[in-house]
Amino acid sequence: MPASRQVFLLILLACIALLGQSWAAEPKAKSAAGEITAIDTAKLTITIKDAKGGEVTAKVPAGTFISIDKQPSSLSDLKVGDKLTYTVKDGDTSSLVIRRNGKPGKK
Repeated sequence: MPASRQVFLLILLACIALLGQSWAAEPKAKSAAGEITAIDTAKLTITIKDAKGGEVTAKVPAGTFISIDKQPSSLSDLKVGDKLTYTVKDGDTSSLVIRRNGKPGKK
């Protein structure tokens, strides 16, 4: 095999290895249950207390799936004290699912 072809293959393998590392390093989403302790509609953030008592403040970007009692909802519909399940990735929420009093349709 010519030397130039060997160099090309080595460079190609190095690029593949680097791509593999960047994919492996991608942060995973965290899903958990908790309670809303603060809402900032101006900053588009919520603070959630998790089951272990820790708090996390996360952004709620446009496009976040928000559901209250199985009805599509928005950030302005949330209330401090709402119990929820949530998914956070890179500090942004991707879903918020809330049930109030176990009665679908109640706000």
